[in-house]
Amino acid sequence: MQLKGLSTRQTPKNLEQLRRLLMRAGQLEHLLLCSYLFTGYSLKQDPSEGGIQPGEQLMATAAWKGMVIGVAVQEMLHLALASNLLAAVGGKPNFSRQALDPDHAGGPNATLEFPLSPAEMTATFGYPSNRGVWLGLWPFADADRKATAIEGFVWFESYSEDPDQGFPGPAWANSQHSESNALMNSGYLLGLEDMEISTLVEIYKAIAAGFVHLNETLGHDALFCGNLQLQVTEQEMTGLFNFPPATVDRGDEPLPAPLLVRVHDVQTALMAINTIIVQGEGDTQAWEEFVQQLAPDIAATFPTINTPPHHEVFEQVLFGVPAKKIPGYNELAKKDPDFNPVRDLPENPLSQDTCHSDPVCESHIHVVEGFNGQLAGFFDALYNVLIDTLALAYTHESDSGDLGVQGYEKATLVQSSVRSMVYLMSPLGNALAQMGSGPGFIYRESHASWDAVTSALYQLSRQAQELATLAPNMEIWLTPAYLAIPPAGHSYPQITLKELLSKILGPDLLFMSDRLKRVRGHKPPVAADGKLYDVHVCQGLNACKGQDITGSAAKAGEGLCATADPHVCSGQNHCKGQGGCGYSPGATHDLAAAEKRQNHPGQNQYAGLVPPDPKAFPDQIYFVPNNKADSACGSPILPSLLNTYGENTDPDADRGGNSEVYDEAKGYVWEFARKLFEDKYDDLDPGEFKGEDNQGIQRYR
Repeated sequence: MQLKGLSTRQTPKNLEQLRRLLMRAGQLEHLLLCSYLFTGYSLKQDPSEGGIQPGEQLMATAAWKGMVIGVAVQEMLHLALASNLLAAVGGKPNFSRQALDPDHAGGPNATLEFPLSPAEMTATFGYPSNRGVWLGLWPFADADRKATAIEGFVWFESYSEDPDQGFPGPAWANSQHSESNALMNSGYLLGLEDMEISTLVEIYKAIAAGFVHLNETLGHDALFCGNLQLQVTEQEMTGLFNFPPATVDRGDEPLPAPLLVRVHDVQTALMAINTIIVQGEGDTQAWEEFVQQLAPDIAATFPTINTPPHHEVFEQVLFGVPAKKIPGYNELAKKDPDFNPVRDLPENPLSQDTCHSDPVCESHIHVVEGFNGQLAGFFDALYNVLIDTLALAYTHESDSGDLGVQGYEKATLVQSSVRSMVYLMSPLGNALAQMGSGPGFIYRESHASWDAVTSALYQLSRQAQELATLAPNMEIWLTPAYLAIPPAGHSYPQITLKELLSKILGPDLLFMSDRLKRVRGHKPPVAADGKLYDVHVCQGLNACKGQDITGSAAKAGEGLCATADPHVCSGQNHCKGQGGCGYSPGATHDLAAAEKRQNHPGQNQYAGLVPPDPKAFPDQIYFVPNNKADSACGSPILPSLLNTYGENTDPDADRGGNSEVYDEAKGYVWEFARKLFEDKYDDLDPGEFKGEDNQGIQRYR
């Protein structure tokens, strides 16, 4: 098989080659998203950090930060799709950064740590050795105020590049590092000796060709030999990575379409790869021409991706988005010589010496010491546990053998990992960057079990509380997901580092650990008529006896764990009644509507995701967004989650707060939900809920 832009040597000839290439693709997606996150964290969040003025500069910096982090989130989707592709052909997704190559420096069990030198990029991913391509943790701009990191990201995400152009990103600091001990005998990937891969697009072209070729030579059943139930789909991820939703043309108007699909044949495999290529590298026409030549007999209908490709997003960061009145970095840097939105961070900070005292390596590796080093080590440990939790979702098979239990356990694993990334890892990474060190994303190979993950989350919750006692007296800036909307002149709410550790990370990690313990082996209880009981969004909010996750609650309000489908944020739940704080995302600037909605946690009347009309679209088996959605905050309610509008906010914040309500619930969504729950059921048995200690972490124990 020979195609335009793809040599015959670039087609996997057996199943093992395809699996190894998919593992390479997943590793590269994983490494890129870590690099993007670090660059996003390196941007300042408030004028108090210096070098950034309120108004245009602050607005633009916040927009760039969101754009860079947004690309990282989409890379998480691409990593999940690569994992689905691997699982479909019998591989085991583990999000490994293991070298895979027996001759790699450090041996076959060595991990790919930042920075990856030009030699390692050639040996591991096939990037041409004459380009000087390397991958590291880079601040947004260098000392000369040039956004070299963003320029490098544009290159990585391009569909094609000038063969004579060198790598435009940051210059490699020391050409000796790893050049002498990395595998350098050729540009071939070990195990794929007949393939020359030089770009991310070529890797996926080869993967696509492998699926088509092996389907013809091995047959469908031999190729798609994996367990379909172990793939993660849009339903478990509740649409988090698909916003604004992709669409397909069906009838008079485009309909929302899933992007995180289950791979079960060549057509769905090509759909998954299409999402990665079009959303990442763009050039839809060139890609579709390649697919048409590759598989003309396969009628693959690809969804329309309603977001710009990644290289275009990074170019917008550099040059601006006129339609949205967002100036580019180059414009503002030229306009104001004092403009400096980038935190003073070293490249590739580490919480431990992975160079093993190699002086060449240490010449450009900065090991973080003191309390910052302890906090960076905590970040790395958290990052690894979250990766382990997500990997477990792809491999865990329920002890019960019940598909309902299996599905609920998998959804809980996925959401525990993703919610921790959003609500815990992100603020911690920003805090480290604000402190002048930054996270190192040090990885250690692990094959975690359910019990190991549960135990690790518990230990991290203890460690967060211990670090809180040592934390320096400083304030950091968070995103609006945690506290009240920021006051005028600021872009993010403020919190002390001690509070981040003791009031957010500590309780939430403990809650995640407890929840995994409670959920295992269970699914939401089913009534005698086969229908689900009324769902609830957290522990202690069940409506009646036996309606908790274990079915053992002695009475209403004593249940363990939520029975609602786990989901991350607003508008993603599958049925009504599953909202957290009850706030509609469509009313962010409508104070009266926002106040009203946030007074009803867990009581939303409309689902965020609903099944499609089976008569009109019988082939659609996934949930689609509901334009009537009035949910918010996710399920289960996290211990640290606070209302941002309504009765349960600080009256001084002028967000509709009521002193009596706020004094009782202190802004916490769960406390407020419990209060409403008690008021509702107290009429049935007056005084039943009074005097119960619902304070602090105890409300989850």
